[in-house]
Amino acid sequence: MFDQKPWSETEGRHAETLDRVARLTMAQATPGFAPALLASAWMEWALQLATAPGTQLRLGEQALRQAGALGRRAVEGMAPGARLPAERPDRRFRDEAWDTAPFALVRDGFLAWEDWWQAATREVPGVDPRRAEALGFGVRQILDMASPGNIPWMNPAVIERTLSTGGANAGAGLANLWEDLGRNGPATPPDDPRFRIGEGLAATPGRVVARTHLMELIQYDPVGETVH
Repeated sequence: MFDQKPWSETEGRHAETLDRVARLTMAQATPGFAPALLASAWMEWALQLATAPGTQLRLGEQALRQAGALGRRAVEGMAPGARLPAERPDRRFRDEAWDTAPFALVRDGFLAWEDWWQAATREVPGVDPRRAEALGFGVRQILDMASPGNIPWMNPAVIERTLSTGGANAGAGLANLWEDLGRNGPATPPDDPRFRIGEGLAATPGRVVARTHLMELIQYDPVGETVH
């Protein structure tokens, strides 16, 4: 057997730095998700659902019920001047144009899809609650990205704005994107006057009161007589 030489303090710091850089890079590439955690949570959820025929039937029934409701809404939307307000308010669809066909059906279909996935990820027996919460969080983030409000040709407010400005809004958006890319990424450089401490940004004294491998909890000290 070869003698194992223990790592020096310098080697340990270098290894820790490389690990942190790798985790930071992964966090930026996966919007903060932990791929290993999500993969294990997804696998556990899929295996438990595959062996839960009662839950499968219940989720299938919910899907059919939602499809029937969407069909009825589609018929209602055929009436001239019909308005189809959302059954539950959602700030992503607060523009009144979402209450008219066909956008109302796109919105309702997305919300039904969202409700189904929420039930599917939270109500499967045998799944560890912490993993179910992690999976539900990941699914919500994916669904938020797929929201019709984020798709220009499905968002009535964006369509109306594009028509009224002759596409100038799209040009302004591309100009902003180009400006961000010119700054070597979406982050604003520290020399930007809008983000200088004491000018565009305020700073409050504070200290780290708890630290884990996932987060740091910072307690800020009040600098005024009253605080919220």
